[in-house]
Amino acid sequence: MKKLLILMVVLLNSILLGGQALDVRTLSEADFGPEYKAYLKQQQSLAKDGLSFNLVEIPFNLPAAGDPTFMQGNTWVKDFATYINGYTFGDPLFMYWSQSERFLIEAVEGFPTKLSFTPLEAVWHGSETISITISDIELGPGAMGQSTWLFNVSVNNQLDAPVFSFPNLATEIPDGYVISTPEDTPITIDFISNMPGTELPYIYSVDNLENPSAIQLFVTPTSASVGFSQLNSGAGLGTEVIFYPPENVVGDYQDYTFGLTARDRVYDVISERTIVLRVTQVNDPPEILEVKVDTVPVDDVMGPFDQGSSHQLEAVATDMDGDSIFYRWILEGENGSVELGTNGSLDYLFNDPGFFTLTLYVRDREDGSGFEVSRAWDITVSPVGPQFMPLGSEGPFSAALDVEISAPGVEDATIYYSIGGDTGPWTEYSGPVNIPLHTNPPEAYEQVIWAYFVLPGGLESVHQFQTYQMTGTVQTPIFSHASGRYLPNNPDSSIGSDFLLSLSTIPVDAEIRYSLDGGSSWLL
Repeated sequence: MKKLLILMVVLLNSILLGGQALDVRTLSEADFGPEYKAYLKQQQSLAKDGLSFNLVEIPFNLPAAGDPTFMQGNTWVKDFATYINGYTFGDPLFMYWSQSERFLIEAVEGFPTKLSFTPLEAVWHGSETISITISDIELGPGAMGQSTWLFNVSVNNQLDAPVFSFPNLATEIPDGYVISTPEDTPITIDFISNMPGTELPYIYSVDNLENPSAIQLFVTPTSASVGFSQLNSGAGLGTEVIFYPPENVVGDYQDYTFGLTARDRVYDVISERTIVLRVTQVNDPPEILEVKVDTVPVDDVMGPFDQGSSHQLEAVATDMDGDSIFYRWILEGENGSVELGTNGSLDYLFNDPGFFTLTLYVRDREDGSGFEVSRAWDITVSPVGPQFMPLGSEGPFSAALDVEISAPGVEDATIYYSIGGDTGPWTEYSGPVNIPLHTNPPEAYEQVIWAYFVLPGGLESVHQFQTYQMTGTVQTPIFSHASGRYLPNNPDSSIGSDFLLSLSTIPVDAEIRYSLDGGSSWLL
């Protein structure tokens, strides 16, 4: 029967490693499957004399009852003497172990039954299965020991406070870190992301390296001058912080401190750190507060102006940094540009009609090193409007009129007129505009004619108008001859015989009556 068991072990060994001897120094945790465990149990059952492990549980868990706790980041020493049969202190004993991915395993000098385990990563915790062989002789490569067993070595987690990776850049604040941003410029920092140029997060949890969302961040300002808001970054709580610096600082920079408290939400441990938000001063551009034309504020629309009209331009600007303000007014048209003035206010006579762009430039430093801001307006200077013939001032009129409208000195202008007011309707001018006389019944009235012209480029003239007073009566009759004494063919006023006198009036169809007795009776 014993020979049969030995044969089974040899066959199992052959199956496991292709006929090669079971040298644990060539094995690792991935090799410790059910077949390997069965082999170890068979090996143990055949061991009658000599060295052998006296354990039943496979793998056997370490630390065992009564052992010191194996804490993360520490070296742990284990004495295996109580687990070995057939050994007396002082006898030869050699221990060999499998390859480990988690521990540096070393023999303890002077104590052949002891091994030390040092985690390869200081912040790692968990467990790994190790195969250990014992022998009373030193084993060469590929040799088997007298007894082999599996041990599951566990490292307990040591609760570590969250770690801040901040360098100590602020000498005036020993435990500080400077974050710099210009005034007026918010800055966003995700404190569980990597610091710029590094692979280190601003804050991380030693116990949750794979779980940055375990961090919860609390921010405590020391000044109300800097606002901030917190957002959740990933699943982290409040770890994305937006700092809102003040609009203006005095001097080259101004520092604002914040207290940070980081909490590992899984293990409920905290750590604290102070940071500095350094707000650097920048030259703020001047601001144009208001622009007026003839004391009336304007926004985006200016004008139109009439040709020959004078207007007062006025600007009010300020500079947050207290710098002096410098102005320039530039008027640009199709014939070039002209500087109207360099003061905040000026009067200008718009003599030339056309389309122009008026630009106001405001800067805060005379040497040109500062900022320059501007506002611009597209303005129209309308040419003097059409002329009327006759003028309304020549009335009142007791006869119908034909009013001629013209654009003197302007070719290809299109003239429009309206007898309904300045809002139209407008009619394109093609000939004199007739103003009739109301005679049936006679009626006096007033007629206003509005007119303007448009140049081929679209420039519209000033709207002009004339008012015509119509009397509603016929014209005073006109005598063909002046009063006096007449003879036929004798113009010297001598007494003559028959004389022909004619009367006329406007309108020509008016009925004329005359009297020869001083108005006592009237003849047709």
